[in-house]
Amino acid sequence: MSEVEKQTTQNVESNAEPTVSQNLKVFVGNLPFSVKDDGLKDLCKDHGEITDAQIIRFGSRSKGFGFVDYATKEQAETAVKALNGQDYQGRTLVVEIARPKEPKE
Repeated sequence: MSEVEKQTTQNVESNAEPTVSQNLKVFVGNLPFSVKDDGLKDLCKDHGEITDAQIIRFGSRSKGFGFVDYATKEQAETAVKALNGQDYQGRTLVVEIARPKEPKE
């Protein structure tokens, strides 16, 4: 097998399934704009060991969503089941396993 064929095969295989690290990352959306990184971590801490929690911002203003990284896939799945659709400070949370960022065309 040529080097090009090997690289193509690796690329196809890597696109077939999300990577392990992607399965550990949880998207948390519809957050109040006042929530900071620590608040996101506090919201999610009861569902597993958090390795990182980050609110996504535009400049200094929150975009109203963030990502939480868990230590295991099972913890991430537990958080999704427990938090998705729950009320948080008057807003209904949207919580799901994060998808890989889609390439721009």
